Amino acid sequence: MLAYFEDEVVGWASVAPRSQVAELADPTTYPRVDDVEPWSIFCLRTRGGKRRQGIGQHVLRGAIDFAWSNGAEVIEAYPLDTTEKTAPIFTYPGLRSMFEKEGFTKVADTESVIGGARRVVMRLESS
Repeated sequence: MLAYFEDEVVGWASVAPRSQVAELADPTTYPRVDDVEPWSIFCLRTRGGKRRQGIGQHVLRGAIDFAWSNGAEVIEAYPLDTTEKTAPIFTYPGLRSMFEKEGFTKVADTESVIGGARRVVMRLESS
């Protein structure tokens, strides 16, 4: 998904059924929570020079809406679990706080560490 401001791409997200994302196939790194096939939000980016304007949160909401409108029963994400300042190159999974603002809850730890921060499995159930 792409986010535009006027004619410029300012953010993007990757969202798809988990089974279609090769990186998420290893259950020892990204544990499966149950037998439900989740849709996964696995990348969120905001263009340099456009950060700290709320674009990432808008992109996340768009990815959530896209997953629900395409039949998701549950949505997962694998953000960094940190409140420390992290270099933007490492924040492509998003930050836990972003997902908590949208109602996601932590359901598991992962074995994935990026830029010194561990990723967690977070879920959003349909209401």
